[in-house]
Amino acid sequence: MAVPGSSAPIFIDARWVSPSYIDVASLELRQGSWPVDTADARAIRVVVTQAGLTKLGLSEDTAVGAVVDYFGDTGSQFDMRLRPRFPMVIEGVVSSSGRTQEGVELLIVTSGNVIPGLSAYPSTWLVHAPPADQPMIEHLAQSFLSGTDPAVMFDVRRMDQQGEVKPVLDQQKTTSNILSLIILGVAAIGLVSTGLSSIRERAQEFGIRRAIGVTTKTVFAGVVVQTLIEAAIAALVALVLAAVIVVTFGERLILVDVALTSQPSLPFASAVRGVMSALAVGLLASLLPAFRAARYSVAQVIRA
Repeated sequence: MAVPGSSAPIFIDARWVSPSYIDVASLELRQGSWPVDTADARAIRVVVTQAGLTKLGLSEDTAVGAVVDYFGDTGSQFDMRLRPRFPMVIEGVVSSSGRTQEGVELLIVTSGNVIPGLSAYPSTWLVHAPPADQPMIEHLAQSFLSGTDPAVMFDVRRMDQQGEVKPVLDQQKTTSNILSLIILGVAAIGLVSTGLSSIRERAQEFGIRRAIGVTTKTVFAGVVVQTLIEAAIAALVALVLAAVIVVTFGERLILVDVALTSQPSLPFASAVRGVMSALAVGLLASLLPAFRAARYSVAQVIRA
């Protein structure tokens, strides 16, 4: 490759990409624009990276619009003047060439391989899928490539921030699990204490029920059901408050570097786990008060 005003060739790592490459790669455009319609252009349009600018000896201000020549691979092996030249116009300057073309210094934006001697870069598929589907995608890609040229390779990579924030999120999950167990334990102790106090105050009521023929199983089940209803009501109120907090303060509850949806909401699975945990705690906390209530009799009430 030669720069205007210089006869000495410069070896630069160039790859051609389709005009839609800007839609599948995150590129920071610093100068100029990205070529979008180059099929009918007489001159080939290119985008140069900052590393390529340094090698070409150009600046960002003077690069856009400059014409560089690409030397073909035909003609004399030693005399570059006898090789065909293909003019290429610099349309834009980007910070880097993107992840899939890392290290490339020049992107030749064309709708096909129109330069003799410049081999096409392997096709790149960009697939958006949930992280849990990554093993399935790898297996699917391998099934497509089975029996083909062993030189063909595929690369399945995560484009999210899972690798960077997973240790922090794991630590937060562990901490939240421990706090949840502590909160459930305190709630269970509170329910047991409240239940025993309520049973003592209603001792006469339970004694009269036994006197009119109510069985101990019925009294036991009545206390358990009452406690479960109270736990379910408390869980529903807590879910409403939690949903409001997540919607209102969701961005402040998560790391600032983690991208959130435009409308964060309380996950349905978390809501179900919360209700089930409240019912389980209510059931365990109701056993002792229910057992005490079932033991009351008319004679005990009269003696009291």
